[in-house]
Amino acid sequence: ENTTQSVFTMSRMFLSVCPPLLCESCQPLAWNISTLFFCKHQARHSSLSQLNIQKLRHELDNHFQWRYLSRDEKWKLMEKYDIRGGIREFNRLVSIFRKDRRAEDSRLNAKRKRETSRFTIEQRSTLEAFMKEKKFERLTPSERDQLQDIFECDRRLLNREISRMYARHAKVGIINREVKEKIRQWMHDHPYPTSEQRAEIRSKLNISPQQLSMQLFLLRQKNTPNTKQSRTLIRLWMLQNHRRMPTEQERLQMQHSTQLSSTDLSVHLHTQSQAFGKITQDAKQIIFDWLQHHSNRAPNSEERRVLLQKTGLSSRQLSMQLYNLRQKAEEPNESNHTHKQSRASISEDTKKALLQWLGSHNWRLPSPEEKSALQKDTLLTRTQLTNQLHYLKRKHAFFHRFE
Repeated sequence: ENTTQSVFTMSRMFLSVCPPLLCESCQPLAWNISTLFFCKHQARHSSLSQLNIQKLRHELDNHFQWRYLSRDEKWKLMEKYDIRGGIREFNRLVSIFRKDRRAEDSRLNAKRKRETSRFTIEQRSTLEAFMKEKKFERLTPSERDQLQDIFECDRRLLNREISRMYARHAKVGIINREVKEKIRQWMHDHPYPTSEQRAEIRSKLNISPQQLSMQLFLLRQKNTPNTKQSRTLIRLWMLQNHRRMPTEQERLQMQHSTQLSSTDLSVHLHTQSQAFGKITQDAKQIIFDWLQHHSNRAPNSEERRVLLQKTGLSSRQLSMQLYNLRQKAEEPNESNHTHKQSRASISEDTKKALLQWLGSHNWRLPSPEEKSALQKDTLLTRTQLTNQLHYLKRKHAFFHRFE
């Protein structure tokens, strides 16, 4: 009874040999009590003193440098520090040590990051003196590179501190109607002002750079063209030109007439090109007549462009109408009894005719013209004909694979 295994064995033997002695409600309770007793007994015999824990952790850190340990090294450390409970207990302790070490490393890294992601008082005073010499004007990239070399910091951190300096020492002026009118007139004369021109108008009006930027932004928003009128012009042009994309010269003219940027114009053109048209009976009749005149084949890119111009449909709508009308044209007439029989089943004579055609053409698949002729001769649909040709070709290849 002094060993852990004997305690565990005796508790389990009692529960396995004497279950009738316990009621159904007491059996789970007794099982849990025996398990708890076994765990407490194991923990008491495998526990380490605080001094041994520190020594073991120090040896793992300095001597082994947290590398993978062999089985012999683990047993030696267990004997040295009186660790009971076997290899599993030792691995559990090492995993706890590793988690603590990773948490400590993450705390040190966060502390180091916090220390390096802020300016000291001396650095801020130096930066403030440098910007006072420049009268808090906008710094050039070369000046920012010079400051970055002086402070030996990240460029993002330097830009953040400079922005804070601008905000702290900005001269906040009063924006009234007179100031807005002066800015509007100045913007009309200088649509794309330089930094020197901005500094000149700020000194005249006694406002901060942020105030000037905000007023310029608001004025530009008011001067933007009416997007509703621009969309109307683009939509009318697309309808007149059958939803095609404009050429480079037409694009420049459209950009000048709508006063939109190149990006906004591209967005509106793409939206209008994907807009759906109205599918009328006249559009369907135009597509049906074209299919009848061209042996029910698919149009090429030039013929497709002509159909788009005639019907006024979008590219997706035209594709769907072509697919539906071609499928209807390929199906035989339901009123014909022979056609009903051909749709229901394929006769042996039809199969022999297809087999003879494949044999005479070196077992190749027919071209679209040859397929149309075979379809008329066999009275099959296009799908039936295609499936039957592929089946006969695979069957021939299977039986002649060893020749």
